[in-house]
Formats: sequence, structure tokens, C-alpha cells
Amino acid sequence: MSLPRRLVAVEWAHKCEVPDFARTKRASGTRALGLAYERKLAKVLPAGALHGQWFIYRADGRVGYCQPDFLLKGKSEVAVLEAKLADVELAWDQLKCLYTPVLRHFYEREPLCVVVTRSVARVPANAEVCETLKDALRVARAGLMPVLHWIGTGRI
Repeated sequence: MSLPRRLVAVEWAHKCEVPDFARTKRASGTRALGLAYERKLAKVLPAGALHGQWFIYRADGRVGYCQPDFLLKGKSEVAVLEAKLADVELAWDQLKCLYTPVLRHFYEREPLCVVVTRSVARVPANAEVCETLKDALRVARAGLMPVLHWIGTGRI
């Protein structure tokens, strides 16, 4: 998977329907495993979590689309969760360089970012591994890099 687009100046951002280019054939291999992991995660997240919401935006003179895995909206904050089987660094790049600028513009507040992963074998040294969503959000509020370790079963 390639690195995400790195946004600097977001001019506008809106929710949108799934764009035509994103309507793909059936996934296979690792991608299929990752999507299955994401679907399992959707079942254990709090009620009201948005799964797979698409956004269209204009940034740095170009129009683009993005789809954060999950959005959790509270009264005063919004959290974005990116689910990956193992690639924590790619997830963190997506969160900070793509989703954060778009969501900051759309929600008019800084989103809390959390990586959810099945494997913690390749977690960067500056990340804090958490066992619950509550702990991961606490770490995100402190401005650190939370990695929620969830193997795909049980509560979160």
C-alpha cells in the first residue's frame, strides 16, 4: 500500500457517498483479512460509531477523497480509528497526514487518533500500546500515539 497523501491546506471538506472508483471487486488475500478484521471491530465499537464514512475535500489545489475506518463522535470531541492487521506506521501516517486535516476542517476541532491493530510486533517505540478503547482515548487526549491492541475477539 502506498503512503497517504500529505495534506497541508484544506479548503473544504464534506461527507459524501462512495465514489465510483471505490466500488471494487471482491477483496482477496491480506486485504480480505483486513476487511474482515474491520467488520469484527465494527461490531464491538460503541453504538453510533460511523464505519467507512467517505469524505470529499479540496486541499493544496486538488480535490480528493478519503475514508476513515471509524469515527466516534462525543459531545465535545471526535475520534478517528484506523484498523490495521499489523502496519501501525502506515495507519499513523494516514491518521495524521490525511484524515486529521480533513476531519479538523469538517468538525472544526482536532480529532483524537487511534490505531487499532491485531499485531503489536511492529509497533514504533514512540507508541503506547493500550488494551482498551478508554485507555487509547486517554493516551490520544494526552497528545501521544495510542495503539489499541485488539486480536479480533472480545470486548474493546
